[in-house]
Amino acid sequence: NGNINQFGDYDQCLSVRHDQLGISGQYCLALIFVELRNSGDDPNLATVLDLAQSYQAMPSSFGDKATILPTFSTVSWGVCVPSGCSSSDVAMALTTALHSHNLTFDIHVEVDQDSCEVYRPRKLLQGGAFITLSIILSVFLIAVAGTFYEFSQLDKCGNAQKKNHNFIQKVMLAFSFRKNTMELLNTHTQKDEILCLHGIRFVFSVIIYVLHRAIFNMFWPATNRTNTAQLLESVWTMTFRSVWNNVDTFLVLSGVLTSYYTTRDLQAGRSLNIPAMYLRRYIKLVGSYQF
Repeated sequence: NGNINQFGDYDQCLSVRHDQLGISGQYCLALIFVELRNSGDDPNLATVLDLAQSYQAMPSSFGDKATILPTFSTVSWGVCVPSGCSSSDVAMALTTALHSHNLTFDIHVEVDQDSCEVYRPRKLLQGGAFITLSIILSVFLIAVAGTFYEFSQLDKCGNAQKKNHNFIQKVMLAFSFRKNTMELLNTHTQKDEILCLHGIRFVFSVIIYVLHRAIFNMFWPATNRTNTAQLLESVWTMTFRSVWNNVDTFLVLSGVLTSYYTTRDLQAGRSLNIPAMYLRRYIKLVGSYQF
């Protein structure tokens, strides 16, 4: 089915421990790259390898670094070895075990030390995890406080009272659940707004989401990659395959909006502050990237 990865049992391997003998299990994930020496000698074997590698729908070469995309050319094998073994020992043992097949195939084995794990008691909160959770909790508490503050400022009819807020109150209101929910569900449009862009953005957002879900599903051990590769070659999936064009659409939309509002400001006689415009874009993009 195009998925010959064997990840083994990670938890079972790390649970192997004998304190008196000082023996513990170590889980290593080996990457094995397989290719035929001469595909013309045995076309049947070439067909089998082609099916095993899902028609090379996402090809890779030996030595390629890991990416967010699944690699069909590389086989991932999980092995359980004693913790005293190094990654080079595991690579040498697998190379020796597969040596008999090297008459037909070129087999390369790579085991990175970072891909080997041994059991270590871990604390729930330490280092970066503690900082990250602290930031998330702080933002959540500010949002809760802002929501309560906003409700306290409503009149009997549920409308917000017009009031001059100080800086801290404005920050709290900016995180309010009520205010942001109403903004997200607000269908009011401005007079000079380009309405068709909302539909374009929605359509391409759905396409990119579906494509990413399909890509990540290929990492699952039970996924039939061969059928998935055949499905992606169908005519009706062409829209989803053009991933780079779909992503570039948002760059085009950003350029259209920037040009549109810049032209509007110039026609209104307002001057442009180019450094401030780049600074706003930088803050907006970096903030979204961080979260």
